[in-house]
Amino acid sequence: FINMLDYVIITSILVVIASTLLFYIWLKRNNFSSNICLLISFLFLCSGPLIFQSHRQIMFINYIPFLILGLIGIDDYYNRKKSLLLIISTFLMIMTSYYFSVGGIFAFGVYGIYKYLKSEPKSSLKSLLWAMIKLAVPIITGVFMSGILLLPTFSAVLNGRSGAGDSKG
Repeated sequence: FINMLDYVIITSILVVIASTLLFYIWLKRNNFSSNICLLISFLFLCSGPLIFQSHRQIMFINYIPFLILGLIGIDDYYNRKKSLLLIISTFLMIMTSYYFSVGGIFAFGVYGIYKYLKSEPKSSLKSLLWAMIKLAVPIITGVFMSGILLLPTFSAVLNGRSGAGDSKG
């Protein structure tokens, strides 16, 4: 009952607003002052790629709220030892844009290394690798959960072409 053009416009606006609000929350949780958070979030809101892509191609920005939510999830993982937000955000990022989620997962890894080195500045390479393996578990869990996208493909592979267009003659 909603015109597709209206749906795309509303979705684009909501993605930009959600991304900006989550960006503000992420900065605030990382102990920046309110004025700095507001200024940087405003700059993020006015950034050329965010505005241009939200106007032209929603598929290039629809994963960004979940990317920022994943960064908040990494903070929760290191500060509170909770990984549910990271799992959910990884899953939702893949479900909205599996193509751009590869870069998002890479960003999770880089940010995870940064957070670990910030909390353990004199760590060895072995402890860093072990910490990254432990961080990879919730991310891989989100990736496996998104494997539901592959079920139609598996069904087609298992069923093959049986009965579809058989012509013997």
